[in-house]
Amino acid sequence: MSITYNPKKKNRDILVYSQASIKYQKRKFLVCGVINIGVTTSILQLGLIALPVAIATFASQVCNACLGYLLYGNVAFRSGQFKKSSVPKYAMTAMLLWCSNTLAITKLESYTNNRNLAALVALPFIAAISYVLQKYWVFR
Repeated sequence: MSITYNPKKKNRDILVYSQASIKYQKRKFLVCGVINIGVTTSILQLGLIALPVAIATFASQVCNACLGYLLYGNVAFRSGQFKKSSVPKYAMTAMLLWCSNTLAITKLESYTNNRNLAALVALPFIAAISYVLQKYWVFR
């Protein structure tokens, strides 16, 4: 993401984000997300066949947290380095997403009668929450 500084502004603390760089960052997040979701959804779908929802989502979330921290931190948001402050924030985000995913799958299963379908329905909502938390809190 490119951030440009405008010295003509009276308030020198103002940073101007270009629309193109924000759009590019969203694309990078989506590409990283496709990779991460492909791996973690496979683990989740296989786990939901034989395991309780909480255990299947936990296994998926552990993989998501490890792979996601590397992908999103280094590629999508280009933090470029492992900051001590981002690790606890990412861990808290992962826990929140795990709880949200478990709750969503459990609730949606009552409507779909299918845990795997419920997980797929919940996915876009969990991804949106993940993007907002990572962009504005974890890797800012």
